[in-house]
Amino acid sequence: MRSGGAGSWSFRAAGANLAFLLVLVPALAQDTGPAKLGEVAAQEQPPEKQPEKQPEKQPERPTLKSLLEMNLEQLGNVPVRPAGGTAASGGVTATASGTSFTPTQSESAQSSTAELFSRSSSVTLRRTSALGLDPRVRGYHAGQINANASGMTQYRSRIDIDSLFSQIDAGIVQSVSVVDGPYTSLYGPGFAFLSAELIRPRRYADGPENHFSSLFTYGTNGATLYHRDRAWGGGADWGYEISYGLRVGSDYTSGGGLPIPASYNQQDVYAALSFDLSRDTRLEVNYIRLGLRNVELPGVAYDINRQTSDQVNLRWVLQDDPDGPEQAVLQVWGQWTPYNGDSTRPSKQETFYRTMLGQPTFVGVPPLVNTFGQGSAESVGIRALRTYGDNGGPLLTIGADFRQLSLDYLETDINTLGEVAFGGNFFGIPRSRSDDVGILAHLKLPAAEQLDLTLGGRFDRVRASLDADDLVVLQAPNEPAGFFRPGFNEPSYNLFMGYGTAEFRPGDCLRVNAGIGFAMRAPNAVELYNDEPYQPIARFGNSYADGNSNLAPERNLQLDLGTTFQRDRWQFGLRGFYSTIQNYILPIPSDFSSPILAGVPAPTNLHRDYSAFGIDPNNPAINFAASNASLAYRYTNIARATLAGGELRAQVPVSEWLAFNADLAYVKGVNHAPSRFIDSTNQVVPIKGAEALPGIYPFNATLRLLLAEPREQQWGVELVARLVHGQDFVADSMGELPTDGFSVFDVNGYYQFNPRLRVTASILNLLDRDYTEHGSLVISNPEGTLLRFVPEAGFSLLLGLEARY
Repeated sequence: MRSGGAGSWSFRAAGANLAFLLVLVPALAQDTGPAKLGEVAAQEQPPEKQPEKQPEKQPERPTLKSLLEMNLEQLGNVPVRPAGGTAASGGVTATASGTSFTPTQSESAQSSTAELFSRSSSVTLRRTSALGLDPRVRGYHAGQINANASGMTQYRSRIDIDSLFSQIDAGIVQSVSVVDGPYTSLYGPGFAFLSAELIRPRRYADGPENHFSSLFTYGTNGATLYHRDRAWGGGADWGYEISYGLRVGSDYTSGGGLPIPASYNQQDVYAALSFDLSRDTRLEVNYIRLGLRNVELPGVAYDINRQTSDQVNLRWVLQDDPDGPEQAVLQVWGQWTPYNGDSTRPSKQETFYRTMLGQPTFVGVPPLVNTFGQGSAESVGIRALRTYGDNGGPLLTIGADFRQLSLDYLETDINTLGEVAFGGNFFGIPRSRSDDVGILAHLKLPAAEQLDLTLGGRFDRVRASLDADDLVVLQAPNEPAGFFRPGFNEPSYNLFMGYGTAEFRPGDCLRVNAGIGFAMRAPNAVELYNDEPYQPIARFGNSYADGNSNLAPERNLQLDLGTTFQRDRWQFGLRGFYSTIQNYILPIPSDFSSPILAGVPAPTNLHRDYSAFGIDPNNPAINFAASNASLAYRYTNIARATLAGGELRAQVPVSEWLAFNADLAYVKGVNHAPSRFIDSTNQVVPIKGAEALPGIYPFNATLRLLLAEPREQQWGVELVARLVHGQDFVADSMGELPTDGFSVFDVNGYYQFNPRLRVTASILNLLDRDYTEHGSLVISNPEGTLLRFVPEAGFSLLLGLEARY
């Protein structure tokens, strides 16, 4: 079992804080009697808006009865973060275009930021590490999703080790929202939008105040520890928020008793300052520093040795009414993320490298023994918005923005002779850049007493470029002389977006929502300039792909229809959508793959089909039965793909102290033109009829039963069941394999001793089920005889303590 590696000093620091807290807890527990949770919220809740030198009204924490009486829209405004309970979980807002969710402190302790978004039934996750979760929205993958944190665009540094929001810890997030279609123009191009609002400083009209809190959560499976210290306060015209977080963990054990190498060490610092410049203007400054060390990535070619991320965000705001819209915003931000890693750890060699990359694939070519990777991602942005109108009436926002992303990655493979493998060739992504300039408009229009409309759109000019002198390029001259297959084209794209949504309220109990949206997306640096680094494609981390600098932008048309019914305290919501995407960008099979040689021992239990990759099953020199071949892909525009599905949500109050919630979701993704790339002729040819798009999550349901003490909410218990159907509609031509279904049960609970002390407990995977999420990556047993997809953690007990002082 491994610990967080370089986190030993962090454990000592956490231990010192824990010792201090143990001394402090008896004094906290002596506070007179149980307090209403509303009092906790009143003292701790950071506001979403910044009032002008006036005390912000602090809403009382709602009782279970009041929660049940709220509709789906009102639930999104429930102030649940300060209380930190797992049973009284965050409110979810459902609309025609998406959902929003306010996490509790304990949910932040258990979750990554991506997991917070998964409380929306339209969001699913693919795990790349214990910390890394790659979100999808209604089948849209990360390249099609626009993500932002308090307006700062969030990018992935590289697709195999990073994911959207991996540089934002859940403990600094105030609320999250999902727009699951092209229905907002405020954040840039995209087919769906994920927004995380970071905790903002609040004001204190009666004079300076300072507050402090500490949170500890320990998990038995993997010896996980989450610790967060917060300090916040301010005065009548200024406020601050300072937070330090630590997440460490070791290998966990699956429900089947299999140890999974997944140790990690993450530390972050968050600082926010807000102060008034005048009666109606203010300046907000945010800084985030997040560091990763010794993070094991099961199923990926290498582990992270070190990664750091620095983010700076400045916002100037004009707002003459604290309860009204922000009339003008000028925002500037920047992000810097360097990283490096290798494959030297014994656990990486045993569970992945020797079997997936260390076996001979070419006659006379020494096999690999190690892979080193290093790279960086840098981005800057600026946004200016001007809003006309007031809440409740027409509200028009116009603006312009600019975003720039620079990306590079260098992969070095070492063979058994200690040389750079493949003739000294380097792989990766050459230094490349994307510049995006856009203009936008967004209009909210109350068209009638029972009808609200939203209209909007934007235009973007995007230009991609690369450094032709980068080492990745110099080691692979342009075709046909060499092997830099992506090409050197530096394309420019004109992108358009337009949308309209309507909400019609024919009666007090019913509302009907509809939407239509069109959006375009430019290919990213990976799709344009990728030069065959190892990356997980179709769940196999020994895959590799060539970019294509001649790609066209994707064009998406989406239709939505939804309805919400509420009568008394019963609520029911149903939404459906259909999306058709032209020029869908997909890594298709290439015949430049690396099969296992005949006579080489190899696992055969996954029964992969290599027919689309040009591997001849009758070739006596190839072990066609081997399941661990390295398959090659090339990014290509396919003519058309469709996504269709929907979500259902129900809230049923059983009694004053008992409630039941249910969320169901289904998406079907279809590739209407499966094809393959023939390397010798540089042609794309069709190979079969329609098949599934890769990575589509199957039908799933989440059921929640909530029990809570109804008067003071001093305690609460939540029973959670996740039911996931098997997925056998997969991208066969790409080598994607089916996944079995599963059902998992969790129990969450809390007890509030007084306003300053709360304990929480959770039992995750109550029945110790051995299961695998759809999209999990492939690993090997140490002997290299069997392959399986990475299983999720088995039974785990989480204990938490939250104190304010």
